[in-house]
Formats: sequence, structure tokens, C-alpha cells
Amino acid sequence: MVRTIELGNTVYSSPYYGMRGNRLYGAVLRDLLDRSLGSISGHDTTVFVDRSRFISLEELQSMTKELSVQHRCALKKCEKHTSHQNKCIQVADYVVGAINRHYENDDERFVSLLSQKISFARKN
Repeated sequence: MVRTIELGNTVYSSPYYGMRGNRLYGAVLRDLLDRSLGSISGHDTTVFVDRSRFISLEELQSMTKELSVQHRCALKKCEKHTSHQNKCIQVADYVVGAINRHYENDDERFVSLLSQKISFARKN
């Protein structure tokens, strides 16, 4: 369900309006996993998520297994890690931090650095 909010003359819509805390984290994570697993449909995958209090490991594994089956992905591993345990989580933290600085502080330094370094490759 998409919710809308009107600010001045602009109308914004998002399925996440009105959500907070664990509910918001779970909804965004489910959407991200759904999109990610959908893009690699039929392939093996491993999922690492930053250790947080917003979702338990059991909830994460249940959600990931459900979506893996839906997208015909073979889930090899699904774990929560802290940044110092996993380089992938460190990269994700950096990217999210750069995006946050861009939108919250109008600071494009790190986003522009990233945009020069990112390329996409897809194996068919």
C-alpha cells in the first residue's frame, strides 16, 4: 500500500510513510531482499546483514528463506555481522553513509567518488 503526504505544493508517495523502528527496518529490508534476489533469480546466494536490534537472526533467516524460494535462489548462508567482521558490511556502511551525507547535508563528495567507481556486470 502506497501512502502519500503533501508538503506545500508537492505530493510525495511511499509505502514506508508512517512506519518507524523495527516495522520500518523490516519493510525496507524485505523490499531490498526481494529486489536483490529477484535480480539473481535461479542462482546461489549468500546474505549478510549488519548486526542490529531491528530484526532477529531468526526473523532475517525466515524472511530470506521465503524470498529465496519465491525467486528460485539457492540460499547458501544467511547471517548477521558487525562491520569489523565482514568487508562487505563495511562497504555497505560506507555507501549508506555517503548517500546519507548527500541527502541530509547536501554533501556530494563521497557520492561522486562512488559513482566513478561503481560498475555493474551481470552474468547470464
